[in-house]
Amino acid sequence: MKGRESVTTKHTAQFSDSLFKITDNGLYSIEMIFPEKKLSMGVNTVDIIIHDEEDRDVLDANIVVTPWMPEMGHGVTEKPFVNEKGYGLYSIRNIVLVMTGHWELKVKVNKNGSEDTLVFNFPNVPSEAGNKLDLRSVLKALPASPPVPADNPMTVEKINLGKMLYWDRRVSKTGATSCVFCHYPSYYGAEPMRKSVGINGDIHLRNAQTVLNSAFLTTQFWASESPTLEHQALAAIRSHVATRSWPNEVAERLNRLPEYRKLSMKVFGGPLTEENIGKAIAGLCADTGDT
Repeated sequence: MKGRESVTTKHTAQFSDSLFKITDNGLYSIEMIFPEKKLSMGVNTVDIIIHDEEDRDVLDANIVVTPWMPEMGHGVTEKPFVNEKGYGLYSIRNIVLVMTGHWELKVKVNKNGSEDTLVFNFPNVPSEAGNKLDLRSVLKALPASPPVPADNPMTVEKINLGKMLYWDRRVSKTGATSCVFCHYPSYYGAEPMRKSVGINGDIHLRNAQTVLNSAFLTTQFWASESPTLEHQALAAIRSHVATRSWPNEVAERLNRLPEYRKLSMKVFGGPLTEENIGKAIAGLCADTGDT
């Protein structure tokens, strides 16, 4: 760090060894200060200095920093911690980058309702010795069995019904796709694509998350849109990209088939319904092979 330089114009860089950008609407300038101006795979810490349009220190601001992989269409669940040090200086800790590649750090600043954002771009985040993510420090062994909802107990028949639904293209509106279309066992319940291809060849914003061990998650989907596996299964069926169906219509369609009527009657004591479709697919995703 070379020290502060004289301020003669608006939005002036204060340090010669920093990344310097102005927010999208010109409300703030942000300098990012860290070794060699590089991030690495693992846990990173940076300092940022924020000034307003008159180059005054921005104090007591609400700062949100979001690591994001633009090509993958998702970020990470671990949120960075922001600690204000004074004089417009904030320390951003716990920036966890879980893989190498193209990363962005999205920075949002809100001061008394004046909000603005910018993006720092890191096109080639490497893996460097001494800064690798030690997964043993953040991960623990999974329990032998996932939690089972009281209203959706597991049975062999329910898992078999879920497997039928998971593979059946008649779940989709046109018969072109199924759950397994994007969550294939050979690819560990996910897919080898940067972005999913759905019904009618539509391209999704993201790729498909693995369904393996998904019953251990507290929320479902990359952005945590669904609170449970049952909700996630029905949301995927309704998806405009994935299958573009209505679960009640799927139930009506499959209830015409004797194999579905017979198994649903055995599992649920009645024909397929929207709720039961979600429960059956969730049962399959929660199966660890012990049921």
